[in-house]
Amino acid sequence: MSLVVVVDDRTTNRHILCRLARSLEAGTETKAFDRPLTALAAMKDRPPDLIITDFAMPEMDGAEFVARCRRELPDPDLPIIVITAYEDQDFRYRALEAGATDFLLSPIDHREFRTRAGNLLKMGRQQRIIRQRTNLLEKELGQFHPPSAAAAQAPGEGEVRTLAALPARQGHNGKCYLAVNGWDSSAMDLAGRQEMADLDPETCLAQRELATARAEAAQADAAKSRFLAAASHDLRQPFQAMNLYMQLLEELELPPKARTIADLLRKSVQAGEELLSALLDISALEAGTVTPNITVFAVADLVQELIGEYSSLAAGKGLSLRAFPVEALVETDRVLAKRMIRNLVHNAFRYTERGGILVGCRRRGSRILIQVFDTACGIPPDKLQMIFEDFYQLDNPSRDKAKGLGLGLSIVERTAHLLGQDVWVASRLGRGSVFSITLPLAGDRKTSPPKGGMPT
Repeated sequence: MSLVVVVDDRTTNRHILCRLARSLEAGTETKAFDRPLTALAAMKDRPPDLIITDFAMPEMDGAEFVARCRRELPDPDLPIIVITAYEDQDFRYRALEAGATDFLLSPIDHREFRTRAGNLLKMGRQQRIIRQRTNLLEKELGQFHPPSAAAAQAPGEGEVRTLAALPARQGHNGKCYLAVNGWDSSAMDLAGRQEMADLDPETCLAQRELATARAEAAQADAAKSRFLAAASHDLRQPFQAMNLYMQLLEELELPPKARTIADLLRKSVQAGEELLSALLDISALEAGTVTPNITVFAVADLVQELIGEYSSLAAGKGLSLRAFPVEALVETDRVLAKRMIRNLVHNAFRYTERGGILVGCRRRGSRILIQVFDTACGIPPDKLQMIFEDFYQLDNPSRDKAKGLGLGLSIVERTAHLLGQDVWVASRLGRGSVFSITLPLAGDRKTSPPKGGMPT
């Protein structure tokens, strides 16, 4: 079982990175830390198989954290991935110079993450096996033929030791081993791997079959996501036709019983269409086919548009709906940003029975913080992260479609990560909740953001 340690001071990033890490191999365990020093102390007790760390963190930056890992952790080949923003080229150089194995750009492409991190896990495992076999063989060879002072010296440049001059002995499995005081490391690696294959061929075969099955499953999952993203238009067409027929049906003079059936049919069609749209949105994000269209726009205009969309719903439910926007320009994808905030507002209306909903904005350094407050029943502390999982809903065991499908917050989280932003929630039972997302102020970027790719 592999252990992956994630170090990031942002809750959403930790949640997404851990979920991606657990998908690398069956049984992969993850541990998440928000502070580098805490992570370092924990890793001394149990060294991980892979470290994934953000660069910009409290206490120390990613380069210093990598350097301390190299100095203080026992495994010299421990793979470390550092995550940096697209424009932070200097940070990437510093991390690599400090000893990082690889880096990933934020927002993270899911497929790239699985490929890079998965390869590093396999390489690290192979290096540990080779090192263990080398140490064992060194011990066995040393016991058989203790090196003299002259033999212990490394051969000079161009010096070749012939096999005929080296003693040999019988191994425990009947094979003959050379007592070598100085040897080519690649030859020793091959010997170690060969002995392992001879000792347990069934295990080696099972491992190869398991690796093949995992690769095929990953390819099938990626193919599924690409298919759903590509077939989005074709899958939506039947629902568009059903809506058209429903409109024609409702224009007819129907008896009361038929009218009731038509209303139920419309609700079923709407529920199916909402579910399909949500699944297609998630598949597009997972497949990395969503390309952000970065523009500069006024955040106040976007908020006021959403207030206009939901004003009639608020009046119908007897709820207050207010907004406190700020006069500021943000630089991000307007359509995706509006979709995130709309999902948060829509979610607030689903669970708020009295009181009201407030959409507020405030500056936070180089970002705009947008918050959606509600006066619903609140969320238990142990459920705050679970609500971002696919199909998870609070207090809806009967799966009442009127309370949604449990995909809205999952889409918000994936979209926020695609845009390189944060989303989090705070709540008090009996008082309500506040969902927060960030958007970058215009002019904060040094270069253009990466095209396409995901996340989470």
